[in-house]
Amino acid sequence: MHLQLANEGVRTFTLDARGERLARLGHVEGLPAFVGTSVSADGRLVAGHRPRQGTGTFATSAMWLADAAGRWSAPVEDATHAVAVRLSHTGAFVAFEDPLSNTDLVHVGRVDVKPLP
Repeated sequence: MHLQLANEGVRTFTLDARGERLARLGHVEGLPAFVGTSVSADGRLVAGHRPRQGTGTFATSAMWLADAAGRWSAPVEDATHAVAVRLSHTGAFVAFEDPLSNTDLVHVGRVDVKPLP
């Protein structure tokens, strides 16, 4: 869910079945807000985009993934221009559009989340 907080921009939250806020997603100090656009089939991941710092524009957004419990968020490697991010209902696929492309292509790939070494 997207929610406008006092003195802040729009933020993305996960909710429980009663509509209570569970976690704020993608909170990183100094960076523009994470905009969640899709939830994984198992409910563990939220995909979305985040504009690059200092730009704040849709066209400069990169794909990010966030843990639905709010424990972490991270940019997705090789998806530096991504909007309209969607996770598949089955499997581990992701689709997104490149806002800087002059085509109507939709990029499709696999989601592979690994811990950092």
